[in-house]
Amino acid sequence: DAFTLDGREVWTGEDGGRIRHRDGTTGDWTFQTVPDVVKDTIRRIHFIDPTHGWAVSAGGHVLKTIDGGANWTVLFQQMNPFDESKPEDLWDIVFLNDSEGWTLGLHGIWHTNSVGESAEDWVPARIELPAGVEWADVELYSLDIAKHATAPTVPNFLGLACGEPGLILRATGPLDFE
Repeated sequence: DAFTLDGREVWTGEDGGRIRHRDGTTGDWTFQTVPDVVKDTIRRIHFIDPTHGWAVSAGGHVLKTIDGGANWTVLFQQMNPFDESKPEDLWDIVFLNDSEGWTLGLHGIWHTNSVGESAEDWVPARIELPAGVEWADVELYSLDIAKHATAPTVPNFLGLACGEPGLILRATGPLDFE
């Protein structure tokens, strides 16, 4: 993954739990400080401003930085909703502000509106699968949530999630996807 706010400063998620940063002024790349417990691929990085960012890993780790990525903290490890003895394979994370965010893993979508610093802060979304599609056949890979002007008949955000087998789910509320 690669993430940028301005097209010059860049963060990349890499295998081995590494996050690399490109300085927007000098163009120099440096590795960021990630806790040793994260040894799997960093799948997605998302910043809401130059200092506050989050990342997720293939091993279910949800990480946060408050110093522009120089140092990352593991908030918690999301477990697989179908086998709680195994970590969830997380693929995406999106925050609208410093407290409201979503994570997406192969087997679910979770939402927080209270900073999300522990697993208890995240609530699983209700996902209505199309007729004939079983959870055993589903793998989710991508999530996007965006703000839009509030209207009386729609939520104050737009959301889409994509995965196999050919799924495109839309958010009808913060915790509802169909």
